[in-house]
Amino acid sequence: MKSKLEIFLKLFIVVDLIILLLNFLNNYVDVDWVSASPGRRLNNPLAGLLEALFLLGWVNPKIKKTSFEFLRTLITEIPRGYYFFGLLILMQIFLEGMHLTSPAKSYWDLNIEKGYATFFSTIQLYILGLAVLTIANERMNDLNPIPKFYEWNLVAFLFMYLSLDECIGIHDKVNVEAINFLPHWEGMDSVFLWLWVYAPMILATVIFLVRFFIRASKNNPKVRLAFLAGLSSWVAALVLEGIARSSSFPRYLLIAMEEGAEMVGTTLLLLGFAIYLKNIPSDK
Repeated sequence: MKSKLEIFLKLFIVVDLIILLLNFLNNYVDVDWVSASPGRRLNNPLAGLLEALFLLGWVNPKIKKTSFEFLRTLITEIPRGYYFFGLLILMQIFLEGMHLTSPAKSYWDLNIEKGYATFFSTIQLYILGLAVLTIANERMNDLNPIPKFYEWNLVAFLFMYLSLDECIGIHDKVNVEAINFLPHWEGMDSVFLWLWVYAPMILATVIFLVRFFIRASKNNPKVRLAFLAGLSSWVAALVLEGIARSSSFPRYLLIAMEEGAEMVGTTLLLLGFAIYLKNIPSDK
């Protein structure tokens, strides 16, 4: 059964990559010789590709082991780690610059779901989830892991969900449906209705992550600093998103600040887990 599923996933990945390429050439760079494509966006095929790759690793332990080893090398070994994180930062600077200098081109708009920034954030969050899974895999045989093994997996699942949500906008779809059932008051801004839906979940998630990060980094101040700085950047992004909905300040600048804080926060969290992962042998 697993072998058949593995074959199906590999075929799915090939077809999905072809769809991604056709969509990109026809709708994003307007290549003349590509006259048709299965869709107009990359979001759904990209989400499908990442999910299929995850399932392929779950089905085939060898692929999972190879992937974890590659990721570990990529984010922890010097100078590869420097190159990798440097590339992430340069890409964020580039995306911010294009957002500010090319407002007429929608794909450079940091607030557009089908924009390049969305795809970058999706992949970065996905890598963040894989990094946590890599740590969970290495901690699997520990007698008393801190945090617990299931907590590592829960955090990895959270980041994977955020990656999927970033790509296909789950929260936007839920928000539209949920707001129809919420109490409305005349003059109330939509941002407050948004808080009705998500504030309790966000608060609970932040409390859980703060507790998790503090316990995971208790023996390494550098890891703790990266974790708390990354989480603070995420919280700042949420605050800026609320301000951007109602402030008279130029919205495109607030969006640049909000999305920038979100991307930097993810990079800082990934850096924290990379430092943690690098120090695992010395902890044992």
